[in-house]
Amino acid sequence: MMPDLTKESVKFFVEEFRKEVEGGVALVWDQASGHRAMEGEMPGGITLVFLPSYSPEPSPMERVWKALRKELANRIFESLEELEEAVCEALREFWEQPEVLISIDSLSLVAGGTPLQK
Repeated sequence: MMPDLTKESVKFFVEEFRKEVEGGVALVWDQASGHRAMEGEMPGGITLVFLPSYSPEPSPMERVWKALRKELANRIFESLEELEEAVCEALREFWEQPEVLISIDSLSLVAGGTPLQK
């Protein structure tokens, strides 16, 4: 989890991401200023792909966040570690039961979009 979306935080994320993931990677990001600030400063092998500044259909990730908010809303966390644990627990369902993630994205099929997975 990042504390904010400043250029420095995004740069830190990218540096840590690069340590974990090798090879060519495309990061698909929205047009947030912290993301835009990294344009032209990405380490080798990382390509930025920006979503349009306005999309009438929410991206699949927006539907995932909506599902996560249902699990995390109206709760008080005593620490950042407790919040991270709750987020990981909520995401675990997607990892262990990919059909849940696929069902969240089924709306994109109805709207004529592209599913996360077929």
